[in-house]
Amino acid sequence: MEKSNSKNENIGGNQVNIKQKIFIILISMILLSATALAVPQNNSNAGTHLKAPVAAFSAHQTSGYAPLKVAFTDKSTGSRTSYKWSFGDGKYSTVKNPAHTYTKAGNYTVSLKVSNAAGNNTVTKSNYIVVKALKAPVAAFSAHSTSGYAPLKVAFSDRSTGIHTSYKWSFGDGTYSTAKNPVHKYNKAGNYTVSLKVSNAAGNNTVTKSNYIVVNALKAPIAAFSAHPISGKAPLKVSFIDKSTGVHTSCKWSFGDNSFSTEKNPLHKYTKAGNYTVSLKVSNAAGNNTKTMSNYIVVKSR
Repeated sequence: MEKSNSKNENIGGNQVNIKQKIFIILISMILLSATALAVPQNNSNAGTHLKAPVAAFSAHQTSGYAPLKVAFTDKSTGSRTSYKWSFGDGKYSTVKNPAHTYTKAGNYTVSLKVSNAAGNNTVTKSNYIVVKALKAPVAAFSAHSTSGYAPLKVAFSDRSTGIHTSYKWSFGDGTYSTAKNPVHKYNKAGNYTVSLKVSNAAGNNTVTKSNYIVVNALKAPIAAFSAHPISGKAPLKVSFIDKSTGVHTSCKWSFGDNSFSTEKNPLHKYTKAGNYTVSLKVSNAAGNNTKTMSNYIVVKSR
């Protein structure tokens, strides 16, 4: 009976040991699982949460006359895979940075919607584009100079108001120009009527000035001169003054002592005694004229 009890005790003790081992194994497995869950995984996508973009844009230019071409620029932030522009005139675009032409006057509200897989966002700018109606320009001009002798060079200046993209000048002598501010030379005498026509896409306007340019016939000048002093002791310094009439472009003086000058009002020194005949020749494109004064300068010996 004692042996039987001893066996029973051994069996009971073995069962307790098995249960303890099973319990310890289960606890170890639970701890290992918890540890594995707590360790960060080496995942390249960790922390990359896609967000919807934020729409923003700008434009150049935002105002002007029709037709107005505007360049739009996307300034949105965040990743975006699609764009939808509304230009406010019933037209749309899916381009990132579109250019759009407004053909009619008005105030236009523009919006941009940007999207990605996470969502979308829209920005709207009310009355952002202001397009004005183009009007025909009003022609006006001036000139310098408006009168003189042929050949007369005249500088014309456009003074028109409003936007104008083309010019047509008529100078009244059968010649024309499309320059903004032309220079024209009149070769013959006469009164000339000048007109300027300015244009844009909305229309044109013309201004005409009758007998605006007066060109006189060039005549040969008439020579005349004076001097001071006209007598004195040698060496005598004499100041000559051109008093010729009419347009003259050149002067030629002869002082009577084999010396000459092409100045308008020369200063000459006589070093020897004597009576000197002085002449002045003045010229222009139409001709020349000479004035001679005999024994005009009297130089006495010291």
